[in-house]
Amino acid sequence: TRGLTAPLSCPIAHGEGRLAIASPEVLEGVRKDGLIALAYARPDGAPASGEYPYNPNGSTADIAGLCNPAGNVLGLMPHPENNVVLRNRDGEARRAATEACLRLWRNGVDLAKNF
Repeated sequence: TRGLTAPLSCPIAHGEGRLAIASPEVLEGVRKDGLIALAYARPDGAPASGEYPYNPNGSTADIAGLCNPAGNVLGLMPHPENNVVLRNRDGEARRAATEACLRLWRNGVDLAKNF
């Protein structure tokens, strides 16, 4: 996620499933260790606060993606890979979001090359 400045607008490509954390202590550890890589948010950047459609699957604490402590593994619920091709996209906000999704994948490739 390094260097991403635009919001990621990612398609949701699942009918069920969400992140569930077993206890408040585990959630606190995930937060403390900085493992929350991506979170669902409102269009203005405010937290989704569990509200549909901003948090589309009810994930705990609006978590959309977690990473491991080394930062080389990223697990996601949304699907940015479905938004890396500009097709029928108009407007600068949509273009920036699509380019941010592509940047996420390029960052992963760069990390893998240098790991």
